[in-house]
Amino acid sequence: MSAPTGALAVLGRRRRVIDDATTPEHETASWVTGVLAALQAAVLSLAVVVLPAVAVFVATSADPGNESTSWPAAVVTGAGLWLLAHGVPLVTAGSVVSVIPIGLTALAVLACYASARRTAQRTWSALGAAVGTYVLVTVLVVLLAGFAGAAQLGSAVLGGLGVAGLGAGAALLSTADRPDLPQWWGALERVPASARLGARAGLAAVAMVVAVASLLVLAWVFMGRSRSMDVVTALDVTGFDAAALALGQSTLVPNVVLWAVSWVAGPGFAVGSGSHFAPTDVVMGPMPVFPILGAMPAESLPGAFWLLGPAAVAAAGALAALLVRRAAERWRDVGLAGLTIGLTAGASTAVLMDLAGGSAGPGRMAEIGADPLVVGLVVGGEVAVGALLLLVLAHPTTRRGVTTGWRRLRRGDAKEDATDAPGEPTARTALTPRTARTARTSRTAPSPVSAPSVPSPPSAPAIPAPPVPSPPGPDASPPAVLGGGARGGAADAAEPDADERDGTDGPAASR
Repeated sequence: MSAPTGALAVLGRRRRVIDDATTPEHETASWVTGVLAALQAAVLSLAVVVLPAVAVFVATSADPGNESTSWPAAVVTGAGLWLLAHGVPLVTAGSVVSVIPIGLTALAVLACYASARRTAQRTWSALGAAVGTYVLVTVLVVLLAGFAGAAQLGSAVLGGLGVAGLGAGAALLSTADRPDLPQWWGALERVPASARLGARAGLAAVAMVVAVASLLVLAWVFMGRSRSMDVVTALDVTGFDAAALALGQSTLVPNVVLWAVSWVAGPGFAVGSGSHFAPTDVVMGPMPVFPILGAMPAESLPGAFWLLGPAAVAAAGALAALLVRRAAERWRDVGLAGLTIGLTAGASTAVLMDLAGGSAGPGRMAEIGADPLVVGLVVGGEVAVGALLLLVLAHPTTRRGVTTGWRRLRRGDAKEDATDAPGEPTARTALTPRTARTARTSRTAPSPVSAPSVPSPPSAPAIPAPPVPSPPGPDASPPAVLGGGARGGAADAAEPDADERDGTDGPAASR
């Protein structure tokens, strides 16, 4: 039977497309994706440590001194290093090794982050499954490697929780499609903004101090390069052995950086019992044969240069306080922010010091690193001082007080200048450069000519009122009327005045 053509074929294709679109796809459960992500991360980080250990065994198997060593022992050694990165102490020949190679720990966290971001779904169930699976794998490695003590099992659980929770949790919360936060998370919004921002500022201050310590370690490595090369020469390693040694040292570089944090803050650290490395004093002793340890400072700082370290820590606190400045407008917020910054910085530093130190073997190697409590208190105090100093100086009340005091100081200087030079402008006119320029201009410029005053027009003379004639007596004769009418009488009455002005007697002259 031939295939349909024309309109029937088109209808058939349309029907198949509609059926395929309406068929629901099979979705993997979110917790399954979390399990897969944890397994990927554990296998990847474990292989990074175990495979080099097996490769070293293969490369040195021809050495007669390694006849009693087998490849399973190399696998156990690699697994032990992986467990040590998760905080599980190793007990060998009666000695305890508990110094965590923080470089390996960072590698395990990065593996969890990458696997969860690529494989796990963005749900809380996926996160829980990933963390739980990673913890189970860590415990299983402890059992298979033969470190089945109670302390090792407890440390495996805590280490698995920390590594998987940090890596997978960061992958879950760092994406735009992250799940809704739980209800208890909303309770943090009730915490004052100065405290919440202070916690972030405390972590930022610690990060800045670690950055300063990293630069210091670079300077140590440069200045101690000759001692490190002497150690490499004494070990007589070449080729693959040298590469393995360099890889092992790289896992301890973060530890040395954290030891440098305690050096910058002031308390210092130890590499073996009886040794002490601090800015104020250096006491050296026998150390493990690691080239990187040859870069330890050999001398203390002269004079008061040791104060540069605490000043740098305080400066980090001041810079971190810029994150809180706008939220600390009230004095109560200033105190709360400074206290939160100091507590956060001190607590996080103490945790880091505890991770970076521990025991590296029997005897004097049982003490390596810095005292977490002392270093945490010192760093927290120095950071808090720097933060409070900036918050107090940046407070509006302080700025207004400084501005007012500066104006009064300038006003007082101007008064003294006016007293010494009487012709100079007074303090009120010398407050600003603009008023000073105006005063100088008024002294040098000629005074303007005043306009002449215009006399007011003379007022019109007052016209005297005509005399009122007294009533005639009985013997008086009526006045003669010349020219008749009122106008002639008025003219005759005015005539004697004119004659008087001319100095004549009017009627007599006419006669």
